[in-house]
Amino acid sequence: MEGIDNRQYSGLASYQEYQFSYYRENSIFTTLIIADFGVSIWILDYVWGSAGAEKVLWWPIAILAMTLPYLIALKCKWNYSVTFFCAAITILSWEVGYINVLNQLDVNVEYGLVGFILFVLMPPLMMMGFSLTTNINMMAIIVGLPVVYASLGYAHQLDLMRYLVLIIPLSIISVVANYILIKLYYIRREY
Repeated sequence: MEGIDNRQYSGLASYQEYQFSYYRENSIFTTLIIADFGVSIWILDYVWGSAGAEKVLWWPIAILAMTLPYLIALKCKWNYSVTFFCAAITILSWEVGYINVLNQLDVNVEYGLVGFILFVLMPPLMMMGFSLTTNINMMAIIVGLPVVYASLGYAHQLDLMRYLVLIIPLSIISVVANYILIKLYYIRREY
């Protein structure tokens, strides 16, 4: 990974910008891995003959297209705010798409819930260079979006109580992991 050495730190406006620049390449890599994982899940569904997999043929194509805003922002080294906005577009459009896919498939509740686990892992993996506060806010939106959809009747395949029992502890673990990653970065930068 191409990092920024401490000599370059003095030219940056803040420690957060330093961290953001340092993790840019890692964020590109993990975003591509997560997008590949999303496409792979659809391929497995199709091969295994999941009922309705052909109805959601648009999903793997959409995943790749929805990845572009964040990847472009990272690759073009856009500023922190614009890049966060692009990350939010990518992650939340994946989540809305996933809810729509579940609505079109005839799958059991547990199958659908497992997919939401990946979303709570996205902030610490895809958004490593962002502040803990930014990632916590993103986590709250990620956890809350399916709740809003279910409350409005748009996520009829989602068992809301099971979702919350699974996702809330996992999101807390994800935030703690994010905090540890940020502290490890700080310690490594200082020495």
